[in-house]
Amino acid sequence: MQSSLCSYLMISAILFAIATQPGVTQARTGERCFAETGFCISGRIREFWEQNGGLPVFGFPITPVTLNFVDGREITVQWFERNRLELHPENSPPYDVLLGRLGEDRLRQQGRDWRLFPQTGPQPGCRFFAETGQSVCGDILKAWRATGLEFDRKPGTSEAESLALFGLPLSGLVTETGADGRQYQVQWFERARFELHPENTPPYHVLLGLLGNELRDGGMVLQPSPADFEREVIRLTNLERTSRGLAPLREHPALTAAARAHNDDMARNDFFSHTGSDGSQPWDRARAHGYNFSAFGENIAYGYMTPEQVVRGWMGSEGHRQNILTPDFRDIGVGYHSMKRLWTMKLGASPDTQ
Repeated sequence: MQSSLCSYLMISAILFAIATQPGVTQARTGERCFAETGFCISGRIREFWEQNGGLPVFGFPITPVTLNFVDGREITVQWFERNRLELHPENSPPYDVLLGRLGEDRLRQQGRDWRLFPQTGPQPGCRFFAETGQSVCGDILKAWRATGLEFDRKPGTSEAESLALFGLPLSGLVTETGADGRQYQVQWFERARFELHPENTPPYHVLLGLLGNELRDGGMVLQPSPADFEREVIRLTNLERTSRGLAPLREHPALTAAARAHNDDMARNDFFSHTGSDGSQPWDRARAHGYNFSAFGENIAYGYMTPEQVVRGWMGSEGHRQNILTPDFRDIGVGYHSMKRLWTMKLGASPDTQ
């Protein structure tokens, strides 16, 4: 990790964040990687995955940690074969990791309204849920009760824990055609689809549907654009400033254009430096894009997958943190190159925008 301080009030810091490709044999500390899909889990998502059912419940990871739009908000998530884990740092544990409502999402993707399923009503030997008018019976009820989110640290699984993991039943037992063209009896829940597979020996005669795969294959996932990532970096940067009594920064189009152009240069010419392939320095590029400044700084990074990670990395480095928290700065521009995971932040103060 290196940092440098330049003259003319031009503060320049450089951060090397060499993120290894998920799925390689040498995983970073705290990661658990899966050769089956080439992706890794770590941190709170790994803890949650391992504590609440692991492979049978969630399946293998099928994406890295990324940003998705969920209910109109950008949320940090990781997709698995059978579910989507969402990070909600605004909540205290264990509610800082939440599950997607993939059963309901998949039905909506198919154009089906769960409210139109016939209600089974109470049935002998079954668990009836008045909230949806559906009963859960037999082997599916046993499987539903066998696993849940660990809340109380007591032996066994409570109904509240099963409800938190799978949600309420949305349908009764229905016959549907699977991806293999065969027909199966299934029951839909808010966060899962239980499937009966009588051809398998217990406990594999009841399986959870691969809703994560199906939703992604069906185009349900709304991936954020590079511009979305750039705006999120600015938002997080301003949170760091305002929490310390500093004025928020305004996005300046010339700084944004200069940041994106530098990322394109680094990606096209395969290098990572504040000095451009033509020998230009950060302040040269700012002026070339029409930004006249009295103070100026630049942060760059690569390998980070999300805005949260890159801002956290910069805030953990003295030189980068100094740039972000410089009181004199008023303007900001951020560039993100999604293919190379390159990040450039330009900050400044201009007599033209005082």
